[in-house]
Amino acid sequence: MNEREEALVGRKVNLTVTDVEYGKDENKKIYKRYEVVDPEFEKEVKAISSENRIFPPGTAGTMDFKSDRLNVYINKDGIVEMVNYG
Repeated sequence: MNEREEALVGRKVNLTVTDVEYGKDENKKIYKRYEVVDPEFEKEVKAISSENRIFPPGTAGTMDFKSDRLNVYINKDGIVEMVNYG
């Protein structure tokens, strides 16, 4: 990982949090959906690698491996916790 990728770790990212209802009646659950709403951050990630995935909390991704794809993992506080390729 080079300096540009390392500089992302610890960075604060703007997230929106939405309550989403799932199910009905007594089986109804409410969970939080996190979305990145930070065009500058997304632009910076794209400048590092046009092939990228940004994972806010609770986001699933495929397990396929692409050596040139940048993965960015963000915690519920909007802090980038980890960056890797794959």
